[in-house]
Amino acid sequence: MARLSKVALKAALDALIVNNTSGDIEADEVNTLLTDFIDSFEEEATPASVPSIRNFRYDGEVKSVNPGTTITGSQTFRWDVSEPSLIQGNLTLSQNVPVTGNVVLDSAVNPTAGSFVDTITEVTLTAGQQTDFVLSGTATPGAGGGAFSSTITTLARTLDDYVYVGDAATNVPALPLPGQTNFSFPFAGSRQNLVIPTFAGNRFLMISQKASEPNLRAIEIGGLNQLTAFNRVDDAVKINNEDYDVYVSNSQLIGSTVSGQVVEIVR
Repeated sequence: MARLSKVALKAALDALIVNNTSGDIEADEVNTLLTDFIDSFEEEATPASVPSIRNFRYDGEVKSVNPGTTITGSQTFRWDVSEPSLIQGNLTLSQNVPVTGNVVLDSAVNPTAGSFVDTITEVTLTAGQQTDFVLSGTATPGAGGGAFSSTITTLARTLDDYVYVGDAATNVPALPLPGQTNFSFPFAGSRQNLVIPTFAGNRFLMISQKASEPNLRAIEIGGLNQLTAFNRVDDAVKINNEDYDVYVSNSQLIGSTVSGQVVEIVR
């Protein structure tokens, strides 16, 4: 049985009142009860099927890159679609480029092809900048005729997205300096590897991480936990307006011995 609209329900109610001759229920009582019910009733609309793009990606895709990274060349984009019969025409592949804005790469992408090769607009991302790739289309009138899309974003890290490692002549936690890429390593979860910079002579080693991160539980050098050989100085330096804790070695390390060694930190 088809669902009646609110108007149709009220019309049926009027007929019931006119035909109610049994006397068991007063007509005005029926009217009040059913009208209240209809007025509080929200018709459950069955959502219409609409197309969508899923698993949009490109080969070699990265979510975040170091500042100064250039993204360019020919890329293979891949995707899946649902309800392809409800897609009107072709899909459009575009790229949002810093400063330039939106650039249409191709407006005739076959929705069901599943992959597409295109040359993207070359962009060199500075800290905090991003470029977006958008695959979009329009649903058929029967599916509402609305627009749908999926986006891939590649973002250049900012200075406070890194852990810093450096050496200094004194144990004053003023180093490492941000921006020295050979001293910086992107944050990487509960465990990550760092590399001690190359230095000559005897110097203090410093490891800086954002104060909002969990405190280090281990600083493993040469397979040994050296956490007790470091002193943590809270909120010692500020990088990109973020407070950083600095772990300073209690004594100077020998450059010829530790330079280039891998340090594993555990949060």
